[in-house]
Amino acid sequence: MAKQQGIRKLIVQMDNKACVEAMKNANQQHGECMHIINNCRSLCNVFVSFAFVNCYREGNRVADILANIGVGFQERVVYFDDPPVEIKNFLWEDLVGVALPRMVM
Repeated sequence: MAKQQGIRKLIVQMDNKACVEAMKNANQQHGECMHIINNCRSLCNVFVSFAFVNCYREGNRVADILANIGVGFQERVVYFDDPPVEIKNFLWEDLVGVALPRMVM
């Protein structure tokens, strides 16, 4: 989808640190999900540059909500002309730079 939109430099943010590390570590070739990881790496080779970075779950709220919305769809890919109402407030908060508290132990 990013390639179809003409994006040449891609940054993928994920809230799963182990997944980010697996994507970054090209030497890792074992594990039950390696076929998925290798497929993702292969897809990224069409970009001029790409990076995988970790973000806190609080920073990934929109992706989480979209994933939950997507569970209810029959189609594999859904495009929205406008953001779903469920995420509009979160997009606004992101735009204006609302800081989210995070408890660190």
